[in-house]
Amino acid sequence: IHVAWLSLKVVFAWKACHFFASGRRDGTMELLLTTPATDFEIVRGQLLGLRQLFTRPVLVLGLSLAVAWAGSVLTALNEGFLGSMGGLMVVVAVGAYQWFTLLLDLHTLAWMGFWFALVEPKPGVAFTKTILRAVVTPFILFCLPNMLVNGLQLNWARDRFRMNLKSILQGARDP
Repeated sequence: IHVAWLSLKVVFAWKACHFFASGRRDGTMELLLTTPATDFEIVRGQLLGLRQLFTRPVLVLGLSLAVAWAGSVLTALNEGFLGSMGGLMVVVAVGAYQWFTLLLDLHTLAWMGFWFALVEPKPGVAFTKTILRAVVTPFILFCLPNMLVNGLQLNWARDRFRMNLKSILQGARDP
């Protein structure tokens, strides 16, 4: 299951970087910025596009996680671990934590991918930085909860969007 989640995150990061990186390269971003669409609407449109594209794969993998979780519950029942309410609460908390962490990871990948795709001249560099910062770093810092690391990175990436997209594309990097 973890390999499937990692694969999903890598493909998600690639797609998050793709629009802004290719838009910079072929001039689509400049054309899009001349329309009456606001920066917020452009970013929101990309978030909605990612949601549409990845809802089914996330649900399918989520079902596999639920099956694995149910197996854990049955095993714990057989071993008498869930005899108390505390044991059941631990199993439920672990399942909820895994789901919340996945959703936070995907949200972080989206925002970081958007940012790096806008400021990095090469799409491969944007993708690599996104993967290193949002997937590899939390894995290396396993002693800290993944939620904490990606929560901080999500705030960092979203703060970068306080500038308008034209300023970002013109080379400004810090708001």
